[in-house]
Amino acid sequence: MRHTETARHSVLACALATALAAQAQGRFDPADVNNYGGSYSIACKDPASPRLHVRADALVFEQGGKTITGRQVQAAYSYFGNSPPPNYQVALMSEVKGGVQMMFIVFGDRQGQYITLEADAKLAQALGAARTKAKYRYCDGPRANAAGAGASTGKSASPAAKSAPGQEQHPSVVFHNPRFKAIYSKIAGPLKREVWLTTFEGPASFNANVVVDGAEFRVATICKPHDCYDHNALFMFAEKQGLVYAKVNNNDKFTLVGAPPPAAVAELDRQWKASFRR
Repeated sequence: MRHTETARHSVLACALATALAAQAQGRFDPADVNNYGGSYSIACKDPASPRLHVRADALVFEQGGKTITGRQVQAAYSYFGNSPPPNYQVALMSEVKGGVQMMFIVFGDRQGQYITLEADAKLAQALGAARTKAKYRYCDGPRANAAGAGASTGKSASPAAKSAPGQEQHPSVVFHNPRFKAIYSKIAGPLKREVWLTTFEGPASFNANVVVDGAEFRVATICKPHDCYDHNALFMFAEKQGLVYAKVNNNDKFTLVGAPPPAAVAELDRQWKASFRR
């Protein structure tokens, strides 16, 4: 009898552990929600237009009062491996009832973020090509800062109170800023031989603004096209103070740019890990 009870408790414990693991796997963190959450639509001002919702616990397709909801949301930054499509940011994966997969692929261009919808064959057929081939643009105004992206221990770094003007645009507004380019050209050194670190044409994104040692920095990341995991960089740019700091990864060979002070080095390390080694 005792053996039976012990076995029963073991089974229940395993089942509970499995359920909790599934729940944990189904969440993606607050930074992901802040970076990609919200509503997207083919025509934001048209209430009849199909709409996608990215929530903390679900991905939702909505039209005409009907919804399709995917749970167990996961953010796959390396979904396309070393050959992501242009402007790719992340693949958000979910599971619809019945084991059907629904994915929101997030991109960002000069007009802002947009999503393309992908689904298993049966669901894709039900939705139709007009819905699965469309670009769903972000509808909730300027993108809010990522939760926690500017947070740091101690008093050296803290989130900026507001987004810098233009943060809702493409990160090229940083990389092609004349003041940034002038400063960077003086401190880049051998990195100027790297094409992707001179043209800044690879996949890029914004992080939250951050204040380090009293200076407000705009934070942007960029990758070498088709090789984001092994060749990437995170830049911090304080235009008012004329400061550019960066952490550059060339196939696990790291370079700090701009002689950042200790507080900035810590912030570069923290944000680089959050951006490229989730």
